[in-house]
Parts: sequence; C-alpha cells; structure tokens
Amino acid sequence: MHELRPTASKSDLYQNGLSPARVGIDSAYQQEGQQRDRDLLRVRAQQETAGELARRLDGHPALARVLYPGLPGQDPAGLIGTQSAGAGSLIALDLAGGYDAAAKFTEAVKLITHAVSLGGIDTLVQHPASLTHRPVASEAKPGAGVVRLSVGLEHVDDLMNDITAALDAVTSN
Repeated sequence: MHELRPTASKSDLYQNGLSPARVGIDSAYQQEGQQRDRDLLRVRAQQETAGELARRLDGHPALARVLYPGLPGQDPAGLIGTQSAGAGSLIALDLAGGYDAAAKFTEAVKLITHAVSLGGIDTLVQHPASLTHRPVASEAKPGAGVVRLSVGLEHVDDLMNDITAALDAVTSN
C-alpha cells in the first residue's frame, strides 16, 4: 500500500491563504455578500411597490399632493440614476384635510403600522406633526397634513386597499 502524502507543506498552505483563520474570514465575507444581495433585492422590491403606490395615489381627491421623487416632475435636480439607483421607498402624502385628517389616517390604517421610526420590511406610517416634529419650530415643520409612508414588502394591492380604506374613512366623517 502506498501512503498518501500531502503535496504541500503546512507553511505552503498558510502562505497561500488556506489557513483555518483565512477560511473563517472568507466565510464571513461570503455571508456579508449574500446579505448585501438580499438587501439589494429587498430595496428594489420596496422601491417598485412605492413607485406603484405613488402613481395610483397621485390625484386622489383626499390628497392635496403625493410627494415621491419617482413621480413626473418631482426629481428636478435629476438625482435618480446619478446619486441614487432608484426613487426610494418613502412616500409623503399631504392630506387635504390637514392635521386632523392626517391624524385620523394613521389611526385608520390596519395593515400599515403606525411607528416613530421608518424603515424595515413592514410598511410603516408616521405623522410628523403629531410625533417627531412637535418640538420643532413651526417654520421648519412639514405640513400639518403630511404623513410619511415607509413602504415594506407587502403586496401593492394589499397596501393600496388599506390606504384607500383609510382615506375613505377620513373623508366620510
């Protein structure tokens, strides 16, 4: 029987980056790369849904305006494609009924979570005038009727149904 012998010495293996420590580092880099890929797919899906929601909501009678950089005329500096890969997943809705309508809207949504912070995989809504911007000087505050939506990974139709039902509830009172 022949004895199997390694063709490289231990020092050769370490010099060529095959040490146990190097394998651990490579594994960490691989996991980090996979996480980045998942994040990229998530952000693309969120941007796509946000864009579709903004297009569908633009012109809704309960809204004074929809603010989303992906809508026509809302990227005057041309930043999309130069400083960012997309229009993002944040939408601002300016409710025609002002502060009271915006506050009622945030209470009327069912699928969307009312939150102080924005971001993540769930769609979140925030009314800055009643939450984060209460102590801010009035000239620096967003409009009293503005709500911010951070769009998550829910289906666009489910989100649209929730938003329109909340807008209907606000305008029916």
